[in-house]
Amino acid sequence: LDFIIGRECDDLFVKELSEELDIARHNAKWRGEYVKSIMEKNETVAEAKLEEKFETIRRLRMNGIDERVIHLATDMPIEEIRRLYV
Repeated sequence: LDFIIGRECDDLFVKELSEELDIARHNAKWRGEYVKSIMEKNETVAEAKLEEKFETIRRLRMNGIDERVIHLATDMPIEEIRRLYV
């Protein structure tokens, strides 16, 4: 717990772990791969949210909800709403 909250720790395993973490933190290749994986994850989540938004708009239109109301509720441009149903 000392290590986690940033206190000095006398345990040999914790010291070795800390050294390995320092090496990893300063490894440009590792940092690049880590950042890339985070960006890919964020992109995947954003795409899923957009697809969910499109599906909601489709269901609203299928149930007769006016495109202007959908626009106000979703901020989706009316042209985009119309394009989903051409």
